[in-house]
Amino acid sequence: MKKRPDVHKCLGYESIKAIASTTKGVPERQVREILWKAKEKDMLIIGPATVGGIKPGRFRISNSGDMMDDIIASKLYRPGSVGYVSKSGGMSNELNNILGLVTNSTYKGITIGGDCYPWLTFVDHLCYEADPACKMLVLLRKSGQIKKPIMAWAIQTCTNQEQGYVRGRLHRAATFEELPALKNIYEALIAHGTIVLTKEVKPPVIPVDYKWAQELGLVRKLAVFTSMISNERGQDLLYAGMRISDVFREDIGLRGVASLLWFKHRLPSWVTTFIEIVLMLTADHGPAVSGAMNTIVATRTGKDLISSLASGLLTIGGQISGALDEAASTFSGARDTGTTPRESGQFQEGE
Repeated sequence: MKKRPDVHKCLGYESIKAIASTTKGVPERQVREILWKAKEKDMLIIGPATVGGIKPGRFRISNSGDMMDDIIASKLYRPGSVGYVSKSGGMSNELNNILGLVTNSTYKGITIGGDCYPWLTFVDHLCYEADPACKMLVLLRKSGQIKKPIMAWAIQTCTNQEQGYVRGRLHRAATFEELPALKNIYEALIAHGTIVLTKEVKPPVIPVDYKWAQELGLVRKLAVFTSMISNERGQDLLYAGMRISDVFREDIGLRGVASLLWFKHRLPSWVTTFIEIVLMLTADHGPAVSGAMNTIVATRTGKDLISSLASGLLTIGGQISGALDEAASTFSGARDTGTTPRESGQFQEGE
């Protein structure tokens, strides 16, 4: 926490009521320090390695509920009646699926993670009990590890006045495969009137993710495509949406056409002027142009002065910019030896 003080800065904001942490590998000492500060601030903090949580119809943390089609299949697009707390993120997604099949789906679900010192425990999430919209509570652990009998006594002063169905609310599933037995409890709550069924809301149509559909082979690339730069389908040729007749009428010139075809829209005049300068520089391949152009390109790539100058000088040869130097050397040699221009020309042709 000394190296990364930003980790616990959010604990100082009163406007933040809950924090969800999806990190991995947090040292246990730092976990306990953050837990202590959260208790001092009376703040709800989930983690340190939660996979997420979901409040159907409202929001989800991280990737809870999995893909959009899984959310639709598990009825997580609207709130249900069952609140759960889970250790495992993957099992929580399967639990969402089971609750969507045997009940009217999830009301709220939280994954607290499997760390040794979780910031919130199963007991902390029994706040579902105070929520009148949550009718059932489900607790899911990764491993039970408890083989001895457990007896718990809930102290009440009005036990005799309670209805029969209320007593013995704790139901234990020996294995994960027995969780669908929740349907019996769910139907009993409906029969007693605790859960009032409402009209099912038709889920919205969710577009299929193109990348996912392409991986499954559900879509293919079109054999024919229309270029976004030039369009020849109408009466008048279009350059990036501009008619070719307007190109000639407004006399935008070659630089304007280059802006339409290369950059897909009409650029300001100062930009097109620069394009025209570049075209004029690169149009000639004669002496002193190719070397200068290489120097300009090297400079624009961020090279230093010496490297940029060398990139231009090293391309000078007898076929391009060095032709003048080689001609001067030939003329000087012919003069020194007393060779006539005709003889010098014939000698060069022979070579």
